[in-house]
Amino acid sequence: MIADYSKEFEAGSGSLSIDQEGNLYMADFNVVFRVGATYVQSEFPIHKIAKNKTVSTFSEPYKLLAGNAFDRQNHLYQSELNGNRIIKTSLDGSASTLEIEGLELERPDGIYVDDEGVIFVASELEGTIIKILPDGNASIFAKVGDAPRGITADEQGNLYISHNHESGKISRITPEGAISTLANVPTFKPATYPLDYYMWLGYLTYHQGSLYVPSIGAHQVYKVSLEGKVELFAGSGTRGTPRGGALTADLNRPIGLAFSTDGNRLFISGCTDNVPQHTQASRPSKIWEIELLE
Repeated sequence: MIADYSKEFEAGSGSLSIDQEGNLYMADFNVVFRVGATYVQSEFPIHKIAKNKTVSTFSEPYKLLAGNAFDRQNHLYQSELNGNRIIKTSLDGSASTLEIEGLELERPDGIYVDDEGVIFVASELEGTIIKILPDGNASIFAKVGDAPRGITADEQGNLYISHNHESGKISRITPEGAISTLANVPTFKPATYPLDYYMWLGYLTYHQGSLYVPSIGAHQVYKVSLEGKVELFAGSGTRGTPRGGALTADLNRPIGLAFSTDGNRLFISGCTDNVPQHTQASRPSKIWEIELLE
């Protein structure tokens, strides 16, 4: 069953991360918008959805927030897509820019932090995966192309990348840096959509031997095995208000995913408006949950 987890709140739905206490953090993902003939770049914060389901503003406003992830010390790393930097935040709200050496970040998006504190970042503009060591030294780990977005990893250290691309590609990168295409997840674009389309895939996550991938424009979440088998996990394919069983309920532009600390529930960030808009994501936002069945 898909059920509401949070109330509706005024934010652009974005990537999700969960801390060790079970609180969720969502990057407010709002693209530039036009007022008359002028494009306006606004700034938006990270939102905290506490275990008691209250929603609050966790950070100061930033320029177009994208992927985020926690390290094992409970620091939140947040990509600022238009700020070309990564923000490191403690749970008390204190924040600083992650200092790196060796290269400059270009539109960083998805983030994954391994058990040793090594950070992997998707560079949307360059189509590369950046590896940042604990001492701050950064280098290109892999060139994957096609607008990499989300990053996650399995127990063996293989990285998995969701591409915000019409192909719905999921890439796999071994610890040695070998790149292959694991699968292609179904995507959807409305036939009458007049502008460039950016609602392909969201931020994937790994859980107990499988990948979970949100297909934003298709309004669905897919489950992908490590052998590349793709199956529908949630969403009827019709944009609407989630109600009922996981496969029959409507979703509305799912983009961020996070599993509960006990692994029994999947949280999904998405939108509540049903009016077509020409933005990558929309507002207001809501978090839904799916209880996993044994």
